[in-house]
Amino acid sequence: MDLEDRKRFKVGKKEQGETLVDFLARRTSVSKKAAKRWLDAEAVRVNNKCVWMAKHALEAEDVVEVVSTSGDAADVKNSALLYEDSVYILVNKPAGMLSVGRKSAEQKVRREWGNQAIAAVHRLDRDTSGCLMFAKNRAAWTAATELFRSREIFKSYHALVHGRPRKESGTIRQPIEGQKAVTHYRVVSANRQISHLVLRLDTGRTHQARKHLAGIGHPVVGERRYGKRSYTVNTAGVRRQMLHAEKIRFEHPWGGQLITVAAPLAQDFAACLQSWGIS
Repeated sequence: MDLEDRKRFKVGKKEQGETLVDFLARRTSVSKKAAKRWLDAEAVRVNNKCVWMAKHALEAEDVVEVVSTSGDAADVKNSALLYEDSVYILVNKPAGMLSVGRKSAEQKVRREWGNQAIAAVHRLDRDTSGCLMFAKNRAAWTAATELFRSREIFKSYHALVHGRPRKESGTIRQPIEGQKAVTHYRVVSANRQISHLVLRLDTGRTHQARKHLAGIGHPVVGERRYGKRSYTVNTAGVRRQMLHAEKIRFEHPWGGQLITVAAPLAQDFAACLQSWGIS
């Protein structure tokens, strides 16, 4: 989160009683540790009054504002780190950031960890938020990419799509560019215009989820490339495709322990759910 911009949130009825630190962490998709630093820096206002108590209980209709302060909370280590061990790093990549290349998440992680050998094990689209995995050395990168290649890494996504699938769950097996592609979906909640799906991807083809969902007539909300057509719901305020890489699960190549890492929903995704009255 870039604290050079003010961030304002109104507390909803279902959020009444939530502690300030929990509210900040959930609404801004940062760690509680990072949210606590904002409180310690006296950078948080509740109804225009400075509040620094982490356990301050919020009331419905309270207005919470994070004001400009030091930028350290925007660092990956402080605000987006989900998991780290001796060979792997998993972060919650924000929408709008490339996975690799110039001004990418990979460059940012290399700089903050002081290790130019760090490399992304896989990629997420620029506008897809969520779990992104990095290896700290070549051997770790090779081991992890082999897990992806052999489909031994579990990946799940959240997606908001236009319309409502006829079946509550299903599997899309349409090949992509002549290659096998498999996407499983389950409807979490829906109305007549928008559906919230959880996806599991068995394969990792380029833009697989976006292509598959558009192919069954339910393109991702905010989609600009696939499945273009007119819909009754107004999505003019949606600035990206609503895809979030929620979870990665894998058996660690060294030691064999099962590692499960989950990324909280991005703020704009959660706001869309609330706006359209689905969960």
